[in-house]
Amino acid sequence: MTNGLPEDWQPTCSMAVLQLRAGMLSAVRRFFADRKYLEVETPLLSRDIVVDAHLHPFEVNGDHNED
Repeated sequence: MTNGLPEDWQPTCSMAVLQLRAGMLSAVRRFFADRKYLEVETPLLSRDIVVDAHLHPFEVNGDHNED
């Protein structure tokens, strides 16, 4: 294993698809950057209490299997 992945691990798509995806993401980011929008990353899960009145926090079990 290298970096936690089996040595025979391969992505499930071609390099061409990965390059196309990267190009599309770059174009979308450029579109919004040109218009002075700020890109931020919002975590999917947070230990903090949700402050939005319409959202209710839920608990996620931290037990998982790392084979």
